[in-house]
Amino acid sequence: MTQAFGPWNSTRPVGRWIAVCWLVLAVANGCLALNRSMRSEGTTNKHHLAARWVLLVALGAALLVRLVGADHEVFERAYQDEGTYYHHAAEINAGNPWRPSFVYGHVSYYAGAFALWLASLFPTGFAALATVWSGTVEAQAHQWLVLRVLVALLSAVTVLPVFGIAWWIVGGGTQDRPARALVAAACAALLYIFSPVFNHGSHLIISDYPSACLATFSLYCVVRILHTTNQRAQWRWYAAAGLFSGLAAATKYPAGTVAIAIVAAWVALTLEARRSSTAKERPSHLKTFTPLAIAGFSSLATFIAAMPTFILDPHFAIFAPRGMLFGIRQYSTGGWIGVIRENNLTFYLGVLGQALGWIALLAILVAPLALRVRERRRWLLMAFYPFAYLLLMLTMSLALERNLAPVIPVLAALAGVGVAGISEYLTSSVVKRLSARAWAPRILSSRVLSSVGPSVAIVLLAAAVPAWSTLQQTVSLARFSTRDIAARWLVDELPAGTRLFRESYTPRLPPEHFFLRRARFAARVPIEEIEQDRYQYVLLAGRAFNRFLRPADLTEDHHMVYAQRYREMFERYEEVKRFEPTRWRQGPTLILLRVVPRSNNDSG
Repeated sequence: MTQAFGPWNSTRPVGRWIAVCWLVLAVANGCLALNRSMRSEGTTNKHHLAARWVLLVALGAALLVRLVGADHEVFERAYQDEGTYYHHAAEINAGNPWRPSFVYGHVSYYAGAFALWLASLFPTGFAALATVWSGTVEAQAHQWLVLRVLVALLSAVTVLPVFGIAWWIVGGGTQDRPARALVAAACAALLYIFSPVFNHGSHLIISDYPSACLATFSLYCVVRILHTTNQRAQWRWYAAAGLFSGLAAATKYPAGTVAIAIVAAWVALTLEARRSSTAKERPSHLKTFTPLAIAGFSSLATFIAAMPTFILDPHFAIFAPRGMLFGIRQYSTGGWIGVIRENNLTFYLGVLGQALGWIALLAILVAPLALRVRERRRWLLMAFYPFAYLLLMLTMSLALERNLAPVIPVLAALAGVGVAGISEYLTSSVVKRLSARAWAPRILSSRVLSSVGPSVAIVLLAAAVPAWSTLQQTVSLARFSTRDIAARWLVDELPAGTRLFRESYTPRLPPEHFFLRRARFAARVPIEEIEQDRYQYVLLAGRAFNRFLRPADLTEDHHMVYAQRYREMFERYEEVKRFEPTRWRQGPTLILLRVVPRSNNDSG
């Protein structure tokens, strides 16, 4: 039963680390080629060499952090949104490429189908590797793992544009302060890799995190536009920026707002060209608008090509009940219990504080003050996109943590630039002034301390809290969840044939061992019905019932009914077992209650 039913056999941890090491080694060589684009032509100084090594280490760390735990609960498949992406990817892979639903963009569907097809080319080897990695022989769990690994890999390679954006904002190391560019890029990569919010979502099959990857690559192309003087090369960067923005929009529609950064860069360069040239030297209007037209055409063409079903019936794709406007209708006027916040601004600030740390957010605010004029302009142009995106999210009626995924990478880059500016100020002003004092300790006059110490200290300080949270999260993803432990305990402790009523977020259980009934919320079913059907136990999950125990969230009549039923269950039924998550173990709080029929209570 262990192999066929649950992911808890002893080979799972060993297989996880074997697979992770194999994947890290397989992509390590590719990093050397990918990071060459950050070099300026003809420059090979020590800072560029150090930057290449830092980027190599950053990619390896990103792969390790993202891939560990990719198999977390692939047998449970408890996060229901993942099922949508799996279903469409599996349907496309089975030969049904035209997807009738446009609630989400289709890039994730086709990318997932391609990954499943690649895995199917090596059925024996893939099955063996997936079994060792996940600890289960279930074919669907293996396919689930493939899609999880795809999202994790996209999340890992996003460290490349994050590093590059910070590097090029500060000048790419070509000016007289290349060390600051290295500090900015390294800090940006560190903040991104060890963002607990982004890392958690990167272990799920949802489109928010792949869209963040594509949007960040688009922004990297934009920052290269600002550094390119050759017209043909600049137009190529415009085309690439448009292509990635179109892919981002076709993955998660709101991520398409990254196109505003392309427009902002074009406006800034056009105004600069007009100010620095005479009337005779100014290009024609056609030539002025050509780069923007290239980017716009590239973006729109990519968006449509990535969703071929759109071509068959554009009206259906846009205006159907489950068309592209579905999300706008739901987010602007709809919502469900638990996602309607009292204040979206404070909610999203809390998410960003958790994602990057409060020191990094402070560094974002002070960054423009610590930059030179051209650096400040590039920083502000990169900030256009996250500002517009956050403004869009604030106008919505509901707020979710994953909504911020598309802007976390670029915010990490902007924060890295701010941290580098602060560290340079401390190095050039505070430390040097202190070392000149007669009473100052001799160690302050050390060249290493005065030049490197403040930078290292501030980078580590900025990343310490999110890195510690991500470490705990990584360990918990590599361990069995509360659902895994509860499932094993229930199978071992409850006799065969036990009648068990369970709600969502609780573990999957073998139907041959239990007589099961499942409901989205246990409180949807009247208590009298549970007792009349002679269920012996009710298994509840905190992620389900907690939303009905907060009075502020009870906005509809049926919410009140559910809340009363949950309270009655806790008052009348005996608690048999409780499974609690910890810092080092993930999963919901699970509570097993023994059903006590009313007749027994009355007779007592």
